[in-house]
Amino acid sequence: MNKLGREQWVAYLFISPAVLLLLAFVFFPSIYAFFVSLHDWNLLGGRKFIGFGNYTKLINDTYFWRSLGRSVLYASIVVPLVFIFSFGLALLVRHIGKSSNFFRTVFFFPNLVSTVISVLIFRFILDSAPSGLMNYLIGFFGFDPVSWLGTTGGSWFGLINVFFWTSIGFYMLIMLSGLLDIPVDFYEAAHIDGANRWHSFWHITVPQMKNSMTFVFIVNIINAFQYFDLFLIMTKGGPARSTEITVLYIYNLGFGELRLGYASAISFLLFLLVFVLTLIQVKLFRVNKSVNQ
Repeated sequence: MNKLGREQWVAYLFISPAVLLLLAFVFFPSIYAFFVSLHDWNLLGGRKFIGFGNYTKLINDTYFWRSLGRSVLYASIVVPLVFIFSFGLALLVRHIGKSSNFFRTVFFFPNLVSTVISVLIFRFILDSAPSGLMNYLIGFFGFDPVSWLGTTGGSWFGLINVFFWTSIGFYMLIMLSGLLDIPVDFYEAAHIDGANRWHSFWHITVPQMKNSMTFVFIVNIINAFQYFDLFLIMTKGGPARSTEITVLYIYNLGFGELRLGYASAISFLLFLLVFVLTLIQVKLFRVNKSVNQ
């Protein structure tokens, strides 16, 4: 075996764990979910092949379309918020300079906290009892306590804030790495040509940040559609199913009503949605790369 052949085998050896993990936890479950979605299976009884019957049921499933609408609404709120604030924090940290390492740690720290702990913290803040921090502050100013998690608006307020608090630090680091990759010579040349900071921002920073912005935007959308544990622990879809998004609806169907076939059909459609978003991300990366070159 020549040297090139040995190097290829060494490369295959190093990537084999990642490939095996993808096969075991991504590709095989996806294929099996599609297989199960073609059956009527309540877990306790036998499987009955019904073809695309589960998919045709989705057309008239009001709860599914409502859950999908909530997922779209949630993504349309949290994605722009996280995108704007993470980019703003990245600009701030870059501008700080010497103390940037401290602020990077502070902003990224919530990302290290588990979702369960983050939800418990916000549940304490939004507790409907007078012991809740928000109600304590409201009572201090003479107002009556508010049942935050007992109302639709209060529940969405808490869910959005938890996602925002746990995500912004991670995306801030991605944005910051993109900002630090921009050559300083670009800004110096623009300053010599008479450009002010606003012109430099729009004509240098934003174009050079397209790859980082695209990555943050698309990955943020995917995460917003797939966020499950936050909704399960925070509200369990309540009150009155007003916060039941698609992944939580799949969970309730599969493990609550034991309708595995129908739940698998919805999960496979969600997988296709995420897969399409990933393809869009790859396409945008290629377009931005060719434009920047």
